[in-house]
Amino acid sequence: MPVQLRFTEGPAPAALILASGENTLAVIPADVYPDVTSVIDSGIDTDATLIGNLLTLRLPTSD
Repeated sequence: MPVQLRFTEGPAPAALILASGENTLAVIPADVYPDVTSVIDSGIDTDATLIGNLLTLRLPTSD
């Protein structure tokens, strides 16, 4: 399923939330996602999908 990645409100380092619409699917503590934040901080556009407990980030496809 397609998901959105966003950081929780509050002091840094913030946890990362995986959400589908308004539904929170997972909360990832800050100490376990440094690779994901590197991609987010780079500014590269990505599409994120969640299958079971596997988060996949891919470059968006063009139609």
